[in-house]
Amino acid sequence: MNREDIEFQGEGDVTLRGWFYPAQNTTDPAPVIILVHGMSGVKEMHLDDYASVFAEAGLNAIAYDHQNFGDSDGTPAKNSTPSCSTATSATRSATPSPAPRSTETGSESGAPASPVDTR
Repeated sequence: MNREDIEFQGEGDVTLRGWFYPAQNTTDPAPVIILVHGMSGVKEMHLDDYASVFAEAGLNAIAYDHQNFGDSDGTPAKNSTPSCSTATSATRSATPSPAPRSTETGSESGAPASPVDTR
């Protein structure tokens, strides 16, 4: 699988590093899927597997490390900070916020709520 090492500026001009997987089997412009790990992982923890699948399906994919993690800059390393818990400016502006959902159970996340016996 072809992939390119990339870097871009995040909040506070911190350099973030990752991989770009170009869309395969297409000549048309393709959307980009952005993959990031949780607050205790790095891109090498299977994000490459997912990125490869997306690329083979004709989608561009980017997998990168959050600020202070993995190959990305920031100090102290592997420190979860408030600025790290939100997406970078580049991804935040490209990622829509999901609207809260209400269900018959009253769960705003859409997850099933357990009935409570109030007898």
